[in-house]
Amino acid sequence: MKTMFVAVASVACLLLAASCYAADLSRPEAKKVLDKIGATSSATQVSFSSQQMQRIGTLNDDVKRKYFNVDTAKRCLPDSSDVRIMTGQFVQCLDLVNPSEITWQNPGVLATVRIPIQWTIIEITGIAEGQNPNVEKTVEYTWQFDFSSYSRDVQNAIKPALNPGKALFRLYDDGWRFVEFQ
Repeated sequence: MKTMFVAVASVACLLLAASCYAADLSRPEAKKVLDKIGATSSATQVSFSSQQMQRIGTLNDDVKRKYFNVDTAKRCLPDSSDVRIMTGQFVQCLDLVNPSEITWQNPGVLATVRIPIQWTIIEITGIAEGQNPNVEKTVEYTWQFDFSSYSRDVQNAIKPALNPGKALFRLYDDGWRFVEFQ
């Protein structure tokens, strides 16, 4: 009887350990999920820094017309509560290509691109427990906009930055799912 109890208890422990292990979110799995989201979302309006716009301005006019609708470009600010947005002097920046270069002191330019731009995950840099341990994970990663469909001259002018990001994942009965960006 004792042997049977030990055997049943051992199998139960093994199954429990296996299910806990299967419920662990790996970096490759998180990257795969985030890559799918990036592949299905694209931007047609992005915010460039003033330095990027200066470099874009030096490109051949045919190249600029092929990739950008420069007639619709507007100066932008990253903070929606900035009074200059409310007065109409600036618009809200969207999808900042190099976020650290656009500030309230150094406005950017919101431009329309003719070829939609997707973003790509470069690396998953860490995974931590979320607010609800064992069922939520915070995934930290680096990402950038993918300008690979643009000419080499445009890519050199833009030089997109690597940007940090965070995403919340939640464990469901069929595995880990993306919930939201943080």
